[in-house]
Amino acid sequence: LEKHFTKDLDNRSTKFQTQLLSKAIKLLKTGHEMVYSTCSILSIENENIIQKFINSNQLEVIPINTSSFSEIPISGTLCIAPSELYEGFFVAKLRKQ
Repeated sequence: LEKHFTKDLDNRSTKFQTQLLSKAIKLLKTGHEMVYSTCSILSIENENIIQKFINSNQLEVIPINTSSFSEIPISGTLCIAPSELYEGFFVAKLRKQ
């Protein structure tokens, strides 16, 4: 599995996810909400990307009730590791500022 995760793949995936979110933000009206979700559990495709948009005051996180989960990197988001029941995924509810 490690041979499939290369630095080049990481860079391309991160760039692609950033472009997708940037386009979605342009289409979203100020004050409106969206859900950002990926089938990845890698922080470079999830938390790191939305954190850039949070830091630039373009988005804010609308907290998801995560009381049943522990060790959430960005409060209010949800990153689920793969298990025997499902594959891993990431979900964040965001509002355009």
